[in-house]
Amino acid sequence: MLKKICHILKEKLFFNSMLSFLIKERYKMSKVAKNYSKSNPNGTIKPIKQFESFDYTSLNNENVILFVVYAPRSFLMYERYFQMLEKLNYKIVAISNGTLNSDFVEKFKDKVVFMGERANLGRDFGTYKEFIRLLRHKNVTPNNLIICNDSVFANLKQKDNRFVDFLIKNENEDFVGVAEYMGRPGYHLQSYFLKFSHNVLNSPNFINFWDNFLISDDRRLNIHNGEIKLSESILKDGFKPVVFLSTDNVINTIVNNKEKLQKFLIEVSANKHLDQNVIGGLKSLSLAFYDKKATAEHIAYYTASLKQEISRMIDKFGMIVVCPFFIIDEFGFPFLKRDLVYRQITEWMLIREQGKNFDQDLLNEYVNDQRIRRRHWNLATLKDKLMYMTGMN
Repeated sequence: MLKKICHILKEKLFFNSMLSFLIKERYKMSKVAKNYSKSNPNGTIKPIKQFESFDYTSLNNENVILFVVYAPRSFLMYERYFQMLEKLNYKIVAISNGTLNSDFVEKFKDKVVFMGERANLGRDFGTYKEFIRLLRHKNVTPNNLIICNDSVFANLKQKDNRFVDFLIKNENEDFVGVAEYMGRPGYHLQSYFLKFSHNVLNSPNFINFWDNFLISDDRRLNIHNGEIKLSESILKDGFKPVVFLSTDNVINTIVNNKEKLQKFLIEVSANKHLDQNVIGGLKSLSLAFYDKKATAEHIAYYTASLKQEISRMIDKFGMIVVCPFFIIDEFGFPFLKRDLVYRQITEWMLIREQGKNFDQDLLNEYVNDQRIRRRHWNLATLKDKLMYMTGMN
């Protein structure tokens, strides 16, 4: 009995110590964020030398893309991303969190109308906020503004224009995104690619959101107070989202075709992020489609059950986590997250097999990018490990 009590007390002590540590780290991040906001009320975006004479008013009433980059190392990824963006015929603005590599500038300066740098604080949302508020400060309102970033590889199948066609078709829509997330902590369009019309840019809740958003390096805070509240503010202003990758369409496509269901199950079986007991249940349900004795009623029941289970999984993790390769192949989804391995979503050894239909040069670069990323089990300090486990980094 005494041994059991000691064990419980030890666990409580460990938990409280970790909680205190995380509270302390979050407080330190918050303090840095508030000091930055106070010291830089107008942000820190500065043009690089080649663009010092840039006139922001040239963006007024134009279609504009803000492309946020961070520490570019290899260039093929950016070549492919720019190739996709250029198909939209928008004016492209590239801003770096931190100092830009001179080779990057030289290679891509002709792709953009402006290239700038800012302090490396606040991740992508920090740049989003400062650029949007900078435009408003200069009384500049683009006709449409796309915000996107390099947290994803893009254009993995160069001849697949389904996403570009979707954007062109919906150019007059007010609020457009590539993917949505319906589960906890709240509904939102994912922020690695969003489009706002001038109507959204001038709407009160949208403006208030950016005025009140605190630029911080806390990843979890950027999701809760950034992505989610941004979508909430736009919805409050009365705009309805138009989404490229519709959840119900994905689920129906998976379940209504045996070959695609099998392809989906093979991919999720290698996904360490998912509960493999649930995946085992999906596999068992799928066997009904191969049972010659199954009646129409049985098939209808198993189909409905599969849809429900897959829906729960997507609600919890999002499609770009559940089946990242499947949605590129089957729907023309243009993006692949850079942290698939770091977040234990995909075994990096299986990336080539699951991406065999992709641009192989870009896929090789993606694999090389995975090789040089830290593995979660190799995080050196307790701080890094705890921040990884809680989603703060």
